[in-house]
Amino acid sequence: MRNQRELQKQIEKYEESIEEYQNAMERLTGEQNNPATTLAQRNMNEHLIRDCKNYIKQFERHIHMLRHEIAHPPKEQENLYDSIWEQLLSGEPVRMGRLL
Repeated sequence: MRNQRELQKQIEKYEESIEEYQNAMERLTGEQNNPATTLAQRNMNEHLIRDCKNYIKQFERHIHMLRHEIAHPPKEQENLYDSIWEQLLSGEPVRMGRLL
């Protein structure tokens, strides 16, 4: 389980990466309209713009997952054997649940 500060740092890092890709997309889009740009370069720019969009979507998904993890932290896993043993030692009736 990661703490919230680590998660927040990762979110900030992803947001910075998104901003860099957006700046690169703007620059590539500006080059598309330049009459001195060759056809091959325009085609390459289109591919790079598409790649930037895909990376931005990927980073946005990562940010969404990290924010979800901050809002709903995962429960710590409990060792089944230890929990049953503690129930036996304390005299509680053993609760049977999912084994996995």
